[in-house]
Amino acid sequence: MDFFARQDEARRRMRILLLLFGGAVVAIALAAGFVFLVAVHAFELLHGIEDPSAGYPHGPAFMRTAPLLAAIGFTTGTILLGTAVGLHRLRAGGRTVAALLGGRRIEPATGNAAERRFVNIAEEMALAAGVPVPDLYVLDGEAALNALAAGRAPDEAVIAVTAPCLTELPRGELQALLAHEFGHVVGGDVSLNLKLMGILNGLVFVGVLGKGLLRATPTSRSFRAWPVLFPVVLLGTALTAIGQAGLLAARLIKAAILRNTEHRADAFAVQFTREPSGLRDVLARILVRPRGSLIGHAGAEYASHMFFAEAVRAEGGPLTSTHPPLEERITRIDPAFDIAKFLRPRQSAYLKALIRGRVRKSPGGRPQPSAPRSPAPPTLAQRVVSEVGEPTAEHLAYARLAYARLPDTARRWLQVPGGAKAAVYAALLDPEPGVRRVQYRLLKEAGEADLLAEVFEFERPVWDLQSELKLPLLDLALPALRVLSPRERRDFLENVRRLSRADARTTLFEFVLDIILRHRLSPTPPVRPPYLRQSLHHVLPEALIVIARLAREGHREEDKANSAFEAAAEAMGVSRHTPPLPEACGNEAISNALGKLRTLSPTGRKEFLLACATCVLHDRVVQVSEMELLRAVAEALGCPTPPLGAGLQPTLPRPDEIPQHA
Repeated sequence: MDFFARQDEARRRMRILLLLFGGAVVAIALAAGFVFLVAVHAFELLHGIEDPSAGYPHGPAFMRTAPLLAAIGFTTGTILLGTAVGLHRLRAGGRTVAALLGGRRIEPATGNAAERRFVNIAEEMALAAGVPVPDLYVLDGEAALNALAAGRAPDEAVIAVTAPCLTELPRGELQALLAHEFGHVVGGDVSLNLKLMGILNGLVFVGVLGKGLLRATPTSRSFRAWPVLFPVVLLGTALTAIGQAGLLAARLIKAAILRNTEHRADAFAVQFTREPSGLRDVLARILVRPRGSLIGHAGAEYASHMFFAEAVRAEGGPLTSTHPPLEERITRIDPAFDIAKFLRPRQSAYLKALIRGRVRKSPGGRPQPSAPRSPAPPTLAQRVVSEVGEPTAEHLAYARLAYARLPDTARRWLQVPGGAKAAVYAALLDPEPGVRRVQYRLLKEAGEADLLAEVFEFERPVWDLQSELKLPLLDLALPALRVLSPRERRDFLENVRRLSRADARTTLFEFVLDIILRHRLSPTPPVRPPYLRQSLHHVLPEALIVIARLAREGHREEDKANSAFEAAAEAMGVSRHTPPLPEACGNEAISNALGKLRTLSPTGRKEFLLACATCVLHDRVVQVSEMELLRAVAEALGCPTPPLGAGLQPTLPRPDEIPQHA
């Protein structure tokens, strides 16, 4: 199952979630109505009311039906209110989840060695996966080994780990753990998980209301007060019991929808790192750890489905377990691993060696995916598209190599907001001295005079960078830029636009940079277009505009550009189309076209990206401008695309041969 098929599956799982949620609401509301009728009847008996309908014109039928309807309406309204509150509370995305669990944000410029290693690994993996570097958090108060990823979308994700993950896991195991969480980010699981958390909040909201009612009920030993207090206590107890039923229903829904996603994330991690033993050993550590993966924070119940392993005890057994058994996951990763032998008390020496990092890494096996993988694509373009959302160890090696090529000074500056802004400004400086003086004046007028010295210091290192490393430089700057306030973001984006237009023209790099920055840093995120599931033929004119621009960026000769355009059009299933004129393929036209292409269905996006890759690779020579435009296309379509250059390197070093940053 590729990235695009997983997008379709995510929509299917969302429909299942809504159906199960609706069924749970109906069942709980009917149960509440029945309990309320019992409470009313008990109240009548205590007060000696034999005929509550006496003197009432509508008769006894109405007197029995009214409480039932009121209870059902009240319960349904309470659940829906709880769901609305949950979704509203999570509007800030993964940061809200991390705060709910008591997480502490790790600053990109942290001086702690363990945290610095965590940041470096996350930056390398984000570059390799083609997604922004997530915000990183640590759960300081937890003794278990666990982690989670959360967010509304891959470009707004956060990854949090418990403190022992940073202090006890060697680099290879921490990398495997992060690769698993990146699998949830890249695959889009984080979005569904966040919606699930908000929606299911309503099912436990009734129980919260019941417990609050019991706490608010005054205690009294007076016999005379009991006729009044007893129904209140009974109602509070009933609502608490119904809340427990809602909690059970929430756990069952989580298990039904998300259980298999853990196996896919495990397979993703092994493919990404090519180190099955790393993930296997993390799971083995949890298996023998006294605390295991259980999270002690009170908010763990709400986010239990987001964690790497079971965060709360599954009181209902396997039916309510949100994760597969650890033994099953280990066996899928390494079928040769002898779990029974490992769990024997006399094998404690193995555990000690594992903790010290001295266990020989067995080649083991590969995780068995839930569905058989398709055969290797026959063309290079198809291979590029098949790698969307599926980064490999080659991409990780390429990203690590690019990371190592960045000057140490540049990496340090990118970890603070001022340095990150200076790096972006320096990347936009024009080679022409006259234009560059105008740009420096614009920065001074915009109130950035304090940054001019840093921009000047960045000027030479950025110019010395290879062209294909400038966008990775931007990716590394984004975590520090996200710290800016909304007003600071607006001012920064406006300064970027002014610098781009200082010479009265906008280069392709400046255009792509503007698209990426506005997509990821806009104080008011762009409204996501409705998911219209349009086919490629509905937006064919816009698709041809982008293809024509790609063809001309990579082929200066008109006949070669036309040949690349025709090959891409054929990949889309159309022929005999004349390429749009160059003046019809300017930056503004490309921006408008990408806006309409965002309404494509996952299948349409796959077909369009295949056409783009066919155009770029037509002559098997990839220009930097082609890579930049392809990056903008993938960004607009929400498709995490690994570095294209990794697939074109004849002899990439293995990841363990590239210098690693602590």
